Amino acid sequence: MLNSIRYKIFIIILTVATAFIFGGLATNQSVARQVADNFGALHEPGQVLIKLKNSEKIYNLQLGGQALEDFIQTNQKNKSIDYLEPNYIYHAVIEPNDGFYTQQIYLSAISAPQAWNYTTGYTPGSKNVVIAIIDSGVDVNHPDLVYNIWQNSGEIKDNHLDDDGNGYIDDYNGWDFILNQPDPSPKFDGDYSFLGINHGTIIAGVAAAQGNNNQGIAGVSWHAKIMSLRVLGGDGSGNTLDVARAIDYAREKGAQIINLSFVGEGRSATLEDAIARAYQAGVLVVAAAGNEVTTGLDMTTNPRYPVCHDGGPGNNWVIGVASVDNNNQLASFSNYGNCVDLIAPGVGIFSTLDKNDSLPKYNREYGGYWSGTSVSAPQVVGVAALVKALKPELSLMELRDLLLNNADNIDNKNWLYVGKMGHGKLNGYKVLAAANSTVSAAEVKIDKIIFGPGQKGGPHIRVYSEGKFSSQFFAFEETKRAGANVASFDFNHDGQEEIIVGANGSEEPWVKIFDLRGNLKLKFLAFDSSMKKGIRLAVGDIDNDKQAEIIVVAQTGFEPVVKIFSETGSLIKEFYAVNKFFTGGLNVAVGDVNGDSYAEIVVATGAGTSGLIKIFNYTAQTISQFIPYDSNYMRGLTVAVGDITGNGQKEIITAPAMGGSPQVRTFDWQGRAISQFFAYNEKFFGGVNLASGDVNGDGLDEIITGAGPGGGPHVRVFNARGLLLNQFFAYSEKFTGGVYVASGK
Repeated sequence: MLNSIRYKIFIIILTVATAFIFGGLATNQSVARQVADNFGALHEPGQVLIKLKNSEKIYNLQLGGQALEDFIQTNQKNKSIDYLEPNYIYHAVIEPNDGFYTQQIYLSAISAPQAWNYTTGYTPGSKNVVIAIIDSGVDVNHPDLVYNIWQNSGEIKDNHLDDDGNGYIDDYNGWDFILNQPDPSPKFDGDYSFLGINHGTIIAGVAAAQGNNNQGIAGVSWHAKIMSLRVLGGDGSGNTLDVARAIDYAREKGAQIINLSFVGEGRSATLEDAIARAYQAGVLVVAAAGNEVTTGLDMTTNPRYPVCHDGGPGNNWVIGVASVDNNNQLASFSNYGNCVDLIAPGVGIFSTLDKNDSLPKYNREYGGYWSGTSVSAPQVVGVAALVKALKPELSLMELRDLLLNNADNIDNKNWLYVGKMGHGKLNGYKVLAAANSTVSAAEVKIDKIIFGPGQKGGPHIRVYSEGKFSSQFFAFEETKRAGANVASFDFNHDGQEEIIVGANGSEEPWVKIFDLRGNLKLKFLAFDSSMKKGIRLAVGDIDNDKQAEIIVVAQTGFEPVVKIFSETGSLIKEFYAVNKFFTGGLNVAVGDVNGDSYAEIVVATGAGTSGLIKIFNYTAQTISQFIPYDSNYMRGLTVAVGDITGNGQKEIITAPAMGGSPQVRTFDWQGRAISQFFAYNEKFFGGVNLASGDVNGDGLDEIITGAGPGGGPHVRVFNARGLLLNQFFAYSEKFTGGVYVASGK
């Protein structure tokens, strides 16, 4: 509650800027009061406060382009001036009421109290940020952690069943990968030590102990959820396979951030691949740089892992964290060098402990004072969790850049290590302030482009946004070579669309729904399993009940039935789009094309009949139909819908399927032509796959094309007039099976 939080509020009264000419400030020599000694502190750009000796008035001088520090130092000795200084910025500082907060001096060192003015980590709607603590286990019943322990919504606790079908029975709070059992707490068995038992609980407390609950300590994030994954035994050691499995588990169960506070000497392909999968799924991985008994190592020549599993030149899969002492000097034990991205306090850290009343040595719930890069990493994790709570829509790259680009430069205290401490010291306040003013790609409603491979391609789904591939995953077994159709829709209204994948070619007609990270959320068979002709699909709210419907049709060689499923995979209705004896296949799109607030089903016929567009309402009644090309053209059509003209309703976009020239045509719902253009060379007859979405943030949907079989996986983006806006290859240029396209937020 608000009245239970103590605030320190600093107020500065500023006078209105006045027109004031300081003639000859640099020539009159007399000592002014020297108060401007911290030019690195946050201040209003280009503003200097000046007080004259013969006046009580404070003047606010606007410098224009002159450097503030140069101006103050030049005019520091003017006989008319009492003092001059930057116009510093102050903020209310939140101090939690936790009993041991005064022991947590590292929180002030990273400006966490100032960062809490933006958020303490709470996200409305039970969508708090999930941190995976992959370590020696976390005391999930600790009074300062218990309310922040992650709960698996897909699992029923202690019913001895694998409710979510992920291969882990009763994994309600996480998993113990050493004993292969659901309790992820530390275990007092075998050879164990005080530090080994407590390590994971210490890390969890630093990152995300509940704050302002009138007991114990405050985590950097007060409300982030802690997913405990035990991979280190009570002696503090573990192995590659368990760590890799835990990273995969964290990714699959939706953790946004992973903390790895351990280090080893061996470079592992198994671990590197797991980290790569997490990175590709948009998960931030943070790792400790490691400690040495005497003097830290330069990892430029002596790499340590997992911190140096960075993906090679041009990549940055892991945020490596080194330690500084209380004087902002690199801690003597801390490793440094190329694999380090940030530094954070690592000396004298106070945190939570695993209490066990049956063992006298373990009868405390809190303690310290711990030193090491292990306790530096979770401070970065905690700040990252605050950023994700404040701006959930930020991409992995946006989050990473905010952390790195808003660090404090402390080279002046570490001249022996210049260039070997990453971007500098973590500053939570600067990171949160920058995040607060950042407009992400998601906020400006730039749609992503989603790809599925065509014929003879593996089921490799890729997501493209803001000029780069942001995530990728396999929708079916990697060895399959039938391709995959794609669509998208925001089923849970969280601002992030799910990806719907339909089996292609010779595979069983599965429909699978994934989040953008590739985590499977639902699957169902759209037809009998014996129907192996491929399916096309589209998604939309056709009955305006605020729930999505999934529309599925056969791609070829099957009756022209349109099937309507609920978003949970239950069949609602089915009907024939054309004569039931037609087996040339269908294509389908969904959208409000006539402005009645209901999404219509737009069907295009496949090969074997004159290319026909038919539009149905939610009761399966035909409301319009037309032939977009010459009636003698019988090779089939592809179709999409999008508001490409900005009139508030979606236009119909058509193109020939395989065997036709790549001429894209657009129409209104009554078949009136709007525009036409060639998406590819006129001599290309592989067909054109279609989608539509606002991929450049201009408020209009663009036309997205994917080349059909015979061409490379060439994706192009056009405006309504056919002007080419962008183009690239979704897969290797050597792949000639074609590419399916979709778009989503």
